[in-house]
Amino acid sequence: MILVPDAPDFWLWQAGGKKFIRGADVVAKQEEEYRKKQKLKQANRRDSTEDEHHANEASSTGDVPVESTSGVDEIPLSEVYKRLRDRGQPIILFGEDEPQIRARLLKLEIEQPDMKEGWKNEMQTAMRDVDEELVKEVIEGSSNDPNKHDVDLSSSFNDNWEKIEEQATLLGVGNDPHRDCDIILSYFKYLITRWGMELNRRDDEEKKSPAGKLQASIHKQTVMNLKPLLNSLENHNCNNDIRHHLTNICRLLIIERNYILANNAYMTMAIGNAPWPVGVTRSGIHQRPGSAKAYVSNIAHVLNDETQRKYIQAFKRLMTRMQEMPEDGVDDTEMDDVDMDEVGEDLDEKIAEVRKKLEHNPYDNRLNNDLLSLLRKNGDFDELSEARLKISSKHPLSGTNWVEWIQDERTSGADRESIENLFEKATFDCNSLEVWMELVQWACGVDPKFAREKFEAAVSALGLRVDVGAMIWQSYLCFEEALLSGDETNEKQRKIVSSLYKRALRIPNIDLADTWGNYLQFAGEQIDEEIRAAYEASANDMKELSKYELKLAENEDSIDAFHEYLNYEKERGDPGRIQSFYGRMLDKHSQDENVWFDYGHWCETQLKVHSVSCRVYRQAVRHCPYSCALWQQTLLAMERSGAETSEIDDMWLQARETIGSADDGRALYRTYLYMLRRRADASDKDYKKMAELYEEGAQSLTEWFGKHDWDPQAQYRRNWAHFAYNKLNDAQKGRHIWDDILASGGGRFADKWIEAVRLERQFGTVEGARKLLYKALNSVSDHPTVVFEYFIQFEREEGTLEQLDKALEKVNAQAMLRASRQPQKASEETSKKKLHGKERHVDRASESQPGGRKRTNPSSDDAVPAKKQTHQESNTATAEKPVAKDKDGFAMPMLPVKKLLILKFQTATATPSAASSSDHPMPSVSSSDKNQKFTVFVSNLDFKTTPEQIKEVLDGVVEIRLVHRGMSKLTKGYGFVDLDSEESMHAALAKDRIPIAGRPMLVSISDPEKRTPFKYGTGLEKSKVFVRNVHYDCTDEQLREAFAVFGEVKAVRIVTHTSGKPKGVAYVEFAKEEDASRAVQAPEIILLGMLNTVSVLNFMV
Repeated sequence: MILVPDAPDFWLWQAGGKKFIRGADVVAKQEEEYRKKQKLKQANRRDSTEDEHHANEASSTGDVPVESTSGVDEIPLSEVYKRLRDRGQPIILFGEDEPQIRARLLKLEIEQPDMKEGWKNEMQTAMRDVDEELVKEVIEGSSNDPNKHDVDLSSSFNDNWEKIEEQATLLGVGNDPHRDCDIILSYFKYLITRWGMELNRRDDEEKKSPAGKLQASIHKQTVMNLKPLLNSLENHNCNNDIRHHLTNICRLLIIERNYILANNAYMTMAIGNAPWPVGVTRSGIHQRPGSAKAYVSNIAHVLNDETQRKYIQAFKRLMTRMQEMPEDGVDDTEMDDVDMDEVGEDLDEKIAEVRKKLEHNPYDNRLNNDLLSLLRKNGDFDELSEARLKISSKHPLSGTNWVEWIQDERTSGADRESIENLFEKATFDCNSLEVWMELVQWACGVDPKFAREKFEAAVSALGLRVDVGAMIWQSYLCFEEALLSGDETNEKQRKIVSSLYKRALRIPNIDLADTWGNYLQFAGEQIDEEIRAAYEASANDMKELSKYELKLAENEDSIDAFHEYLNYEKERGDPGRIQSFYGRMLDKHSQDENVWFDYGHWCETQLKVHSVSCRVYRQAVRHCPYSCALWQQTLLAMERSGAETSEIDDMWLQARETIGSADDGRALYRTYLYMLRRRADASDKDYKKMAELYEEGAQSLTEWFGKHDWDPQAQYRRNWAHFAYNKLNDAQKGRHIWDDILASGGGRFADKWIEAVRLERQFGTVEGARKLLYKALNSVSDHPTVVFEYFIQFEREEGTLEQLDKALEKVNAQAMLRASRQPQKASEETSKKKLHGKERHVDRASESQPGGRKRTNPSSDDAVPAKKQTHQESNTATAEKPVAKDKDGFAMPMLPVKKLLILKFQTATATPSAASSSDHPMPSVSSSDKNQKFTVFVSNLDFKTTPEQIKEVLDGVVEIRLVHRGMSKLTKGYGFVDLDSEESMHAALAKDRIPIAGRPMLVSISDPEKRTPFKYGTGLEKSKVFVRNVHYDCTDEQLREAFAVFGEVKAVRIVTHTSGKPKGVAYVEFAKEEDASRAVQAPEIILLGMLNTVSVLNFMV
């Protein structure tokens, strides 16, 4: 606001009685007074001799006399200077006064028409026209015309949408260009007029506001830019290629209403689909074979010429307006003539159907948004208001629903704070162009400073996007240029606009050329070279980005195309562009939790800004509330960002409501519980809230998922018991929790008992731990020896001698009891095999012999179950051997004896009963090898090894018998292989340690009387060396090659574990002892980057 101290009443009267006037009005009034003064001065000069002198001088030099410049005298001097600058002329010559300047301008305008009319900024011109109309109204007073602020509408247009739809079916049919031009022209005029009618229905206050002026200026600029295209369509001389593209796009818009494909077709028309997508129609300076590939349909028409660029860009605005119109071409103001009862009945059925679906799937965002749209169309505004509040509190709304909600609130007269809160929620839910454009347009009507803040926020959110970024920048530029309002003397505002152009042209986008053209119009001849360089760099980047943009368009924004584009942006390494692209990606795939995970992980590991990570995860759980892992990451991100505890607690309550499985429930509860633990550790050490939450979690999960399914592995309860012992110092509570764990199926497992004993021993009492161990002796079924060993060691460390003796007695009694059950079970299995006529094999684990008996003495401190003794060669009972004892008087364990299968000979007439009653195998009646079996014992097998895998490496296999784990399909890792001949048996023994499924298979003779001797020498071997620090990836060939430099290598062996993994050591045998000595004396041997140590092999002690 500009204050005018002198003659205030005069100004108010001249302003039509208004109490407030704009600064532009004051400037206009001053210019009018200036023109009057200039006329008086010129009239006085004509009467003086000085005027005659100037007139003669002008005539002698060929200039137009001053008297003939009456039209130019009415123009302000600033406008004269501007016109001269636009023509590239100096504003003043040496010794030139004001009349001569005006005379020179008049001469130039008469002799040289304005050749740069098309370079002017149409948006600025349109804004200036609107401003001039309002200034004229302020100065001359308001009139009674109710339509004085309306935009101009075409009087000749087809307002029958049904007829346009009917005509559109003929587009492109029969190759009739005249008919196609008429249909397209009718469609364009309909859209332009409908758009203008919507603008004219606004109230006067909105029309005169900055936002209203901006909308009117956009409409006016669009009409100006489309005029050449409309004329060519009307005269039926439109470019054939342009007409072909427009025909395709109009069919997609009118008939199919497929805006995605229509936008793709527009992109093809605008930037082309050629290998050179930025308007290149030749592959080089000279004619080349490759140039034939640049067909007409691949030309980037948006860059052909300035006029074409303008009307193609204007057509894009019409496409946007078309997308915002109702599906049936009738807006809300024209619904009076429609039978609302019929429409309401159909919508009521749809609303009921959607609500029924939501009962089964309340987290379906699409259904929730559909419900809001249907309620609004049906006019159920009370239900709509409640539904909006309820759904938006838990689910994200679409951009369209947010815009409709905001528009409804603005119509109802909501205050600025309420509207701003709605916009904040809308931009949090969806990073879409329609929401941001609605926000900045509303902000323009509030305050210029406020509008700049919202424009900057919009630029931060969308300005870096290739697809829609230009629309935000152009709107921002239009706003700043509107503030300039043609006042060329406002250098501060000009600098702001120029700086904004510089920022906009640094960013590649699909409308980059349009922005550059607008800058040329704004700058005139004063082009900033830095801005030119920024534009050229962005244009080069756009050439590369256009490939990915076209691929996105071709694949209909598929997730794979987005990931490929994202990887390219990550390679470039611009955090701002990567973050912006994630927003674009999630704008299309907001329900993909993997994209949210990837985005959040990138923010945490690369961006490392906790506030941004927290915002991303909070957005993620709104779009994917079913993801337990996202809720966990959200809670942790809020803790890292230093959020208020009350805010985190509220988020936890929301997360708790989304629990859908027992696993998710336990995970979420544990995350929040340990968060409370960290909070308590850092403050007052009060764990009361954590204890209550443990109780609540157990009760809730039990109620939701059942007593036996909520914590099957006891993970939650084990954590709870540890917390009770450690933090609460409540051993009684810990014992109660562990009693529940052991009673609900955990008592069968040794590790559960050991963990309970350790907690009781550490935080409770020794006597309590001893009671648990006594209970464990009778309960454990999976690994009882672990409990036996732990119990004995426990009493050694904590108990007295009497307690140790008692423990040994209990352990040995349990060991003998468990051992007595095994032969009975094995005997039953053996008898079943006999009944089925299978071959009987004699081994200690499956057959009871008269000469064998169970040990009665304790086995050892380890308390392993008693096992049967081996048979003696004689038929007499074997004498019991004395049991060895250690220094404490405890029994020493026996060394395990390898189970071997005795080779037997059976006659064809021998019966199973006779064979089983005999102490020794019956001799074969025939000495032929036909009935003799050659058996080898194989071990160190993978538990999943199949007989087919063994047959692949061994020849002459007759039968393979692998020992299985009860009823399981897994084996115990060993078995027996029957071969057809002795030669096959020796061949199998030679393949000892052959790898199968990554593990070396051990092969030995299946003879209980023979032990396989160690097949390697145990004495001093001077020709063999021992190598340490061998790389795990080293092969025999690499090792042989490394040591071949010292002499002939006879053999190489890399030592491996039974699992097949190398131990890092090896043996190398040379043909001569001298070669081995040279290898030992070598200063260093480096193999695969590791220094190997070599020494002489000597097993002698």
